[in-house]
Amino acid sequence: MRCIRTDTGCFFKKIEERLNSKTKVHTRKDVNEDFPLRGAVVCGRCDTWLTACWSKGRGTHYPYYLCRKRGCDSYGKSVRRDVIEGEFEALLHSLKPTPGLFTVARKMLENLWSHRLATSEARVKNLKTELAKTATPDQTISQPDFGHRD
Repeated sequence: MRCIRTDTGCFFKKIEERLNSKTKVHTRKDVNEDFPLRGAVVCGRCDTWLTACWSKGRGTHYPYYLCRKRGCDSYGKSVRRDVIEGEFEALLHSLKPTPGLFTVARKMLENLWSHRLATSEARVKNLKTELAKTATPDQTISQPDFGHRD
C-alpha cells in the first residue's frame, strides 16, 4: 500500500489493514540441517548474507557457503562449510556471559514467573465464579450409568 504521510494517518491505515487482514507467517524455504548458518553469516567484504550450496566434485558432493553479490571481490568464491562452522563454534566457545547478564536474566525470569502466577490465579478465580453460577447447591453431579444393574 502506498500512502502519503500526513501526521499519523498513514500509519493508522497500515495498522488497520494489518489488524483486519489474515495473519501470514513467512517461513524460510532455505532452512535445513545441512547449512544451519545460512542467512546468519555475512560476507567479510560486502556484508551481504552468505548463501550455501552443495557442489559436485568427482563422484561426491561438497558443502560450501558463498557470497552471491555481484561486484564483490568474493562473489562466487566458495568457503568450505567446516571452515565457517568451525570458526563459528570457536566464537561461541569464546563468549562468556557477564555477571550483570545473569542478574538481568534472573530478574526477567522472576517477572515472567510472577506474571504467569498472577494470570493462573485470576483464571482459577474466574473458573470458580463460572462454576458457582452454573451449579446450584441443590444440584448434584451424579456418576454416569454405563448400563450396570445392581
